[in-house]
Amino acid sequence: MISLFQYAFFFVFHLPLRFFLRPQMHGIEHVLKGGDDPRLIVANHITKLDPFLLALLPFRAQKKMIPYRFPTVDSYYCKLWIQFFIRPLGAYKMTPRAWTLDEYFSETKKYIIEKNNILLFPEGRLVGTPFAVEPKPGFIYLPSELSIAILPLHIQGLSGLTFWDFLLRKRSATLTFGQEFSLANVPISRYRDTARGILEGIYSL
Repeated sequence: MISLFQYAFFFVFHLPLRFFLRPQMHGIEHVLKGGDDPRLIVANHITKLDPFLLALLPFRAQKKMIPYRFPTVDSYYCKLWIQFFIRPLGAYKMTPRAWTLDEYFSETKKYIIEKNNILLFPEGRLVGTPFAVEPKPGFIYLPSELSIAILPLHIQGLSGLTFWDFLLRKRSATLTFGQEFSLANVPISRYRDTARGILEGIYSL
């Protein structure tokens, strides 16, 4: 069902989003590589539109992304009118008050097993200036324990985007994908440094 909604979103909003955001795409070849195994798409976070910017991709790349899921904070997800829109498009909330990473990522692991791609923003909130916050290191658990490949994504050009910026076409979104890579058996003591290194790599794309 998620795939159906995401394809519908693509066909309805792909051209309008391209018109208003005038996107530039780099590294599409990295999206197209690989088989059918799910991937962890790790991106910086500059606007509330970020989870939906994948609809800017050409259809051949869109097929490699769908279905995808993305976690959302409780305060945002639990607003009824927002949930009604974003839940069918792949949003889900993380397990609250988890005692272990295995428990915290239980929902995410379920979606990975079901062959969903996962879109994550390790900064955890909107960040206008690169490296303004430390990435949350817990996400390293997923590629380290589940052998899911990481596909880095750098989003540029939309920081501080307003409704009028969007409507008047004052911004141009740039999506740059890096080459996918894998991690294995990363000790918890190295999660923070590994997460920081991945974020640095994203900003360098």
